[in-house]
Amino acid sequence: GIFNYDPASLQVTQYRHNERDSTSLNSNNILSLLMDRQGDLWMTLYQGGVDRLNPVTHKITHYRFNQEGDSDEGLALMEDKDGMIWVSGQMYTTKGFSFIGIINPLTNQTRKLIQPDPGTQRFIMSMAQSPVTGEVIFIIGGNGLGLYNTTSGKFTYKDADNGFPFTSVAGVVCDKEGVFWIADLMSRTIVRVGNDSDMMFQYRGTAPANWRVCRLESNGHVFFMSQQDMGWLEIDPALIKPEKNEFHSEVRLVDLYVLGEKQKAGLGSTLHQPIWQHQQIELPASAENFAFHFSDFNFKDAGHQYLYRLYPFEETWRISGNLPMATYYRIPSGNYTFQVKSNALRGFNEEKLIEIKVTVLPPWWQTWWAYTGFGFLFVGMVFSVHRVQRERVIKAERERTREKELTQAKEIEKAYTELKTTQSQLIQSEKMASLGELTAGIAHEIQNPLNFVNNFSEVNSELIAEMKQEIDKGNLQDVKQIADSINENEQKIVFHGKRADAIVKSMLQHSRSRSGVKEPTDINALADEYLRLAYHGLRAKDKSFNATMNTDFDQSIEKIGVVPQDIGRVILNLITNAFYAVMAKRTRTKGSDGNSYVPTATVTTRRLGGKIEILVKDNGDGIPQKVLDKIFQPFFTTKPSGQGTGLGLSLSYDIVKAHGGELKVETKEGEGSQFLIQLPILK
Repeated sequence: GIFNYDPASLQVTQYRHNERDSTSLNSNNILSLLMDRQGDLWMTLYQGGVDRLNPVTHKITHYRFNQEGDSDEGLALMEDKDGMIWVSGQMYTTKGFSFIGIINPLTNQTRKLIQPDPGTQRFIMSMAQSPVTGEVIFIIGGNGLGLYNTTSGKFTYKDADNGFPFTSVAGVVCDKEGVFWIADLMSRTIVRVGNDSDMMFQYRGTAPANWRVCRLESNGHVFFMSQQDMGWLEIDPALIKPEKNEFHSEVRLVDLYVLGEKQKAGLGSTLHQPIWQHQQIELPASAENFAFHFSDFNFKDAGHQYLYRLYPFEETWRISGNLPMATYYRIPSGNYTFQVKSNALRGFNEEKLIEIKVTVLPPWWQTWWAYTGFGFLFVGMVFSVHRVQRERVIKAERERTREKELTQAKEIEKAYTELKTTQSQLIQSEKMASLGELTAGIAHEIQNPLNFVNNFSEVNSELIAEMKQEIDKGNLQDVKQIADSINENEQKIVFHGKRADAIVKSMLQHSRSRSGVKEPTDINALADEYLRLAYHGLRAKDKSFNATMNTDFDQSIEKIGVVPQDIGRVILNLITNAFYAVMAKRTRTKGSDGNSYVPTATVTTRRLGGKIEILVKDNGDGIPQKVLDKIFQPFFTTKPSGQGTGLGLSLSYDIVKAHGGELKVETKEGEGSQFLIQLPILK
């Protein structure tokens, strides 16, 4: 089918064939695409005709050219200078034939031209129209060209029988001057068909074989892309002005092959730039065979020859034959010059030759540094005896110092153990400090379920007294209704009792030392709970505290494996810091723009691939750039003395790292900060 990707929203829309929906695509197999000047997308479908998709309304329109009910298949699309859409391809009928169809996008009317090649199975692969004459050239199954005169409506053909010697043409494009450029796969040839008496002008060997995609860019350059070697050929038609009966033969290197593999310019390659820009190359001793590929680029005789030699390895010139390649095997190490020119016997200028210096490096054991190494090896053997004697002398000294080192190691181990103990105590102190911040919030949270328990218990007492009265009266129906009400109240008492129990357990978990046991946890619920606890905790300490809380939770996030009390401690620390930042800014701006400033803290969760993100954002004053690199260091704090331990962000960073995640910060002075927790999704 068709996928529409919007990079702004990261959304992907898919259009597919649905047998039960006549407004869907006719087929999921797309053969070619074209976006017209109106922005509509046209596509040819395998055995499905032509579909037109409006990207705005998402409406799909179907077009068929076979009125007999057989399946038609379009291969190529083209928009002419009048805005008409041309479709070329083949139609599956009892005879089978190629066709060209024309669609009017404004009226949706279709018409089919005279069959360009009736009674065959060959199909039209590509089309292009001249902006000068309006003529259309199309390629028929790689076997030749067809030309359609839009004025006379007449078809003409060129193939091997009437002057067109190429049998594997695959693509055609027309430049702004009305000159057609045609790619042939097998001969690696670009054919230029001008508007001056159908003169043909050929390029050969300038890019890899298997050219398939051709395109005219806005700057007037013609591009041919290669499917086989990931290369391309760029032609500037303005620089190519061929004249009749005048040929050039300036030879140029095209490729270098080492051990049968074409060398591509780049790091780690024999070539640092394209071969034609090199004046000298070095080949390793392991290059038992190498070859040069060359071309003169401008000629009409596709079979002419070249002369080449590797001097002084060979003093006489060799003839290339029809293949413009020079291959060498097991060349001794040394310095050479490779020379190539066109064969003078064919009427070309013998003086126009090119050359490149070639250095074949010797094997490593014949290099100067190898001989130097051999010398150092000998000297090393001489000194080895001296070294053995020296080792015997210092061995005794090592034994004497070993006892001293063991004693020092034991002292270091003891100091390290004491340091770890002190660190654990500091961490527990930080946890208890954060627990203190939670206490007021927990008291507020636990009061609500306790109020419900007390209220429903009182209501049940009244209902029981009423039920006894109804029992005495013998009103069994009323007794049953009262019993149902008591039962419902008991369920609510149990629910709110469990809620209070969960809050107490959460507080206890927060105060315990880290267990390291990961549990499936609802991140959204965890973030929401600690946001409310932090808010009510600060409200209990300072009645003037007030801030806007915004949440945006991704409901598609499932439970993930984390240590809930640890991640909750991280979220609590970041939210408390956010509240502290916005209240500090409100205090600072009070009396100026304080009336327009709204302290706001935002908590967001979202899922991105194999991980989730928790974002805590505030609109405070931000973090100064000069201290931004220090905020995750232990004991560093921007709060006044006595208001912070400096361990909160450091411990939070360690906790997130222990979960295999990352803790990042982004800030802008005067506008606020945001902390981003990234955690891998583990079940």
